[in-house]
Amino acid sequence: MGLNVAANALIGAIPVFGDIFSIWFRSNVKNADLLERYARSEARRTGLNDWLFVAGVISAVVLIVFGIIVAIVWLIGWLGAAWGRV
Repeated sequence: MGLNVAANALIGAIPVFGDIFSIWFRSNVKNADLLERYARSEARRTGLNDWLFVAGVISAVVLIVFGIIVAIVWLIGWLGAAWGRV
């Protein structure tokens, strides 16, 4: 799927020829067909690796949000101390 989109983006960047290629290549239609075929296949079992990936993504998002909150609290404290000295 990524190769379909990448090919469409790379060749699609060429003026005029890219538009003609996009109309002919139809990467989104190919990707939709790939997804439908995968959804119907038996290889669609979720395993431990899938759940570990989801847990990792959720952990990364939580850590990023926590880091942003800590940075905002630190910035507010620093600004308050700086205004107190003025």
